[in-house]
Amino acid sequence: TSAVPDAAPPRFWIASNPQRPPVPGWLGHLVNDGAACAGDDDVERYCAESLARSNARVVPLCVPLMGVVLSQDVGAGDEILTSYGYDAWLQRPLETSHSQSVDELLQKSASEY
Repeated sequence: TSAVPDAAPPRFWIASNPQRPPVPGWLGHLVNDGAACAGDDDVERYCAESLARSNARVVPLCVPLMGVVLSQDVGAGDEILTSYGYDAWLQRPLETSHSQSVDELLQKSASEY
C-alpha cells in the first residue's frame, strides 16, 4: 500500500503520482482509486465502492515491484481503477482485525488473482 509507517516500511507499496512523466512500462502511477476513504467509520463503504468500481488489480512481481493487471476489458480513454487500500487514505498501517463485512470485501478483492 502507499501508507508507509515510519517504524517499519512495508516491502511493497503503491506510488501514485500523476505528475510523474510517462515512461513506457512504468505507468502504474497513472492508475487511480475508484473511491476515497474519509475516516475509520467509512472503511466498509470505501472497500465496497472501490472494489465495485475497479477494473484492475495490483499484484506483486518481485520486491519491490508491483504490476497492474486488468480485471476486465477497458477501452481507449477509459480510466484504469484499482483500490489503494483504506490505509493509504488514512495514512496508517492496515488493521489486524476488521468487521466481518470488511474482512469479506478484502478477501474478495485479494482472491480474484
